[in-house]
Amino acid sequence: MSLVEEESSLPQSLLQKLYDSTGSSTGGNKGFLLVYVNSEGDPVISGKTESSCVEMALTKMLELSLKDNEGLKR
Repeated sequence: MSLVEEESSLPQSLLQKLYDSTGSSTGGNKGFLLVYVNSEGDPVISGKTESSCVEMALTKMLELSLKDNEGLKR
């Protein structure tokens, strides 16, 4: 199974509302990463960030979170 990076099949209005609800009122730190399964059953990662710094921070947070959960039994 591979991760698919594609244009989101989710409504842009939904993604924009999600983006608008992130960050602080002073700006500079808006953004999100969204991981989901598309209609073909493929994992997809989609996101929007205000800066490369925010993107790097979110990516690192996701990496640490996945690493912490490696030992969990499902």
